[in-house]
Amino acid sequence: MHSKNPTREELITLCEDAIVPRNKLQSETGLKNIGVAWAILKSGFEIEEIKEIRGCYWIKFNGPWGRYYIPTRKRLTKYNGKDWYYNE
Repeated sequence: MHSKNPTREELITLCEDAIVPRNKLQSETGLKNIGVAWAILKSGFEIEEIKEIRGCYWIKFNGPWGRYYIPTRKRLTKYNGKDWYYNE
């Protein structure tokens, strides 16, 4: 686990980079999760907790949002534009 958590801006960039092109998408689950996480981050809701688990940041937001996962830069690089959710 890294000692330094990513900033809100870094998490937003990871969300944007995690969007998989339609022709490489194998599961809509990861794409839906990223879309919701991106919207919550952009809206400015407070982040309560960030944990890095198996190549993803698990983000817990204050309020009714629950937890969402965002792939790390290392995981995105590993799959190089392929479906990072389905292939792990």
